[in-house]
Amino acid sequence: MGSIRKPVSTISVCDNMWLLLLLLLLLLLLLLDEEDDDDDDDDDDDDDDDDDDDDDDDDDDDDDNNNNKNNE
Repeated sequence: MGSIRKPVSTISVCDNMWLLLLLLLLLLLLLLDEEDDDDDDDDDDDDDDDDDDDDDDDDDDDDDNNNNKNNE
């Protein structure tokens, strides 16, 4: 007698497709979220750099004032 084959369950195939789709969507969201975070970090770094530059300028002004006082 011939062997009896089990029919392929369509429910498991559909479930796997939904899980794969969900996984792909989550990965896409993570990638998009990382890109947004990178942009925010760049903006923060720029702000920090500007602040540092201002501090350096203030220090230079203080040094100039001290030198002027010493010269008098």
